[in-house]
Amino acid sequence: MKFNDNETSLISKLFKIVYVTYGVLTMLNWTQLGTMYPIFQKIYLLDEIFSFIILYFIYLQSKPKKNNFIIALGIVLYLIYVTAVTREMNLLLFTVFFLAARSINYIDLFKRDIYLKIFSFLGIFYLGKIGFFPNMSVARDALSLRLRETFGFNYPTYAMYSIMIIGLEWLIIRKNKITYIELLCILILDIFMGNLTDARGEAITLFLACLFSLLIYKVTPRKIKIHFNNKIVKYMIILMPEIFCIISYCIVYWLKTTDPIYNLVNSITSSRMDILKFYLTNYGVHTLPINFDVNYINGFGEHISAIDNGYLYLGIRLGLICLIIYLSICSYIIKTSIDTGNNFTIAIIFAFMLLNLVEYVSIIPAIALYCVMRSQVKQSKVVKLE
Repeated sequence: MKFNDNETSLISKLFKIVYVTYGVLTMLNWTQLGTMYPIFQKIYLLDEIFSFIILYFIYLQSKPKKNNFIIALGIVLYLIYVTAVTREMNLLLFTVFFLAARSINYIDLFKRDIYLKIFSFLGIFYLGKIGFFPNMSVARDALSLRLRETFGFNYPTYAMYSIMIIGLEWLIIRKNKITYIELLCILILDIFMGNLTDARGEAITLFLACLFSLLIYKVTPRKIKIHFNNKIVKYMIILMPEIFCIISYCIVYWLKTTDPIYNLVNSITSSRMDILKFYLTNYGVHTLPINFDVNYINGFGEHISAIDNGYLYLGIRLGLICLIIYLSICSYIIKTSIDTGNNFTIAIIFAFMLLNLVEYVSIIPAIALYCVMRSQVKQSKVVKLE
C-alpha cells in the first residue's frame, strides 16, 4: 500500500490521528490532571492500548515482506512480554510507531501535529498561571537558591520537553526553507526556557538541531554529502547509537568514584554518575527485563525516580534484548537516511543519541519523534522502504 502527499489514504489519516492524540495526551499526562481527575490515567492507558492495536494494524496493511513480518511479529510479541513485566509501554509503542510509519509522510504529519502541540503548551501554561494546575518552583538541588519553573507541568523538564519537540518539528517542517530569523527565534526561546527550567539536556538537544540545520541547509550541504561517500565515515555514522551506548557503559563501569574524571563528569551531569553507578552495580545488565522500583536517594536525601541514561535504562531495566532492538531501529533509520540523502534526520538522531547520555526519554514516542521519520520525503513523494 502506498501513500502520497495528497492524504487520500484512510490509513495515513488514521496514523496522524493516533500520533497527534497520543502526543497531546502525553503532554497532559505531564501535568497534575491525572492526580486531579484519576479517570484521566485510565483514558491515557486506553489510548496507549488502542494506539498499539491501530498501529500494528497499519503495519499489516502496508503488506511487509514475509521475513520482515516474521521478525517484526517476534519483536512485538517479545515487547508485549516486556510490557507485562515492567508495566510500561514506551518501547513497545516506539517500535510499533516505527513499523507503522513505513510509508507515512512525516513532514506532513508534523505540519498538523505542531499546531496542537503549541496550543496544548500554551493551554497548560495559561492553566498554570491562573492556578488550575499548580505552578511550582523547584530548587535545582538542596544547596541551590536557583529556582526552576514548571509552567503548569509536574516538573520543569516536562516544560522543556514540549519546547524541544515544538522546535524540532518546526525545523523538520521548514527544512531548507528555514530562515536565519526563524533559527534565531528558536535559539532565543531555547535559551530562555532552558534557563528558567534548567533542563540543560533538552536545551542542548534543540541547540544542536538548530546548529545542524544551519550547517546542512545554509553552509555546507555539498561537503556533508561527499563525506558520507567515505565508507568508514558512513559506517561510523550508522553505528553511532552503538558507539554512544558502549561509551556510556564504559564510563560508568570503569571509572571509580575516586577518579578526578568521575567527579568532573558527575558534577557536569548533576550527580548522574552516582545514580548510574548505583543501578549498574546493584542490578547489573540482564538479558530479560526485570521489574524494580526506580527510587534513588542522593546525598541530600532527595528521591530520584529515574535512570538518567537511555542506554543504561534499557540494559538494566528492560534487558539487553530491548537495548539491541532500540539500537537496531536507530541504526536502520540512519542507514536509510544516508542512502536517500536525508542528512537532517541523521542530525536529529545524533542529537537524541547525545541526549540519551543524560536522559532516558528518547524511547518515549511523544518525545522521540525520529521513530516516525522512517520514510523519505523527496520532491512531494514518499518513497516506501522495504
